[in-house]
Amino acid sequence: MKKTVSIFISLIITACLLSACGGNENQPETTIAPSLTSAETTIPSPPEELTYLTTIGNGANAFVFKVIDSENKTTEYLIKSDKATVGEALTNLGMLEISEANGEIKHANGIYADNASTGLNWVLYVNGEKQTESVNGIEIKNGTVYTFKLEK
Repeated sequence: MKKTVSIFISLIITACLLSACGGNENQPETTIAPSLTSAETTIPSPPEELTYLTTIGNGANAFVFKVIDSENKTTEYLIKSDKATVGEALTNLGMLEISEANGEIKHANGIYADNASTGLNWVLYVNGEKQTESVNGIEIKNGTVYTFKLEK
């Protein structure tokens, strides 16, 4: 008899629970979004103007080499070198070419300044401040941003 009463009570509780869970049209329907497989997942491409910081070189000194071309496209690199000056470090890595005749920067990151035909020159900024000193005379300070910008 106890067993029959237990089963009966269990059936009543189950029926109550089932009736409470369904049939209410006033509640919003809940759905679960299907999971995406890796083939279905798409990540948007970054804009062309955006470039990622790449590390170039090896050494105890580390600084940011930033190049802004005539169209204001910016490219940045993390430079590591054991050289003492910014000019030495960048020319050693082929990232900069400096004229032996007058100390002007011929190219930065492979972009040439053609002063004769365009009137553009490479101008150096250190942490945003315009410099008048030659890049060969500027000692590397770790964490500093050295910006080379094409300007008239």
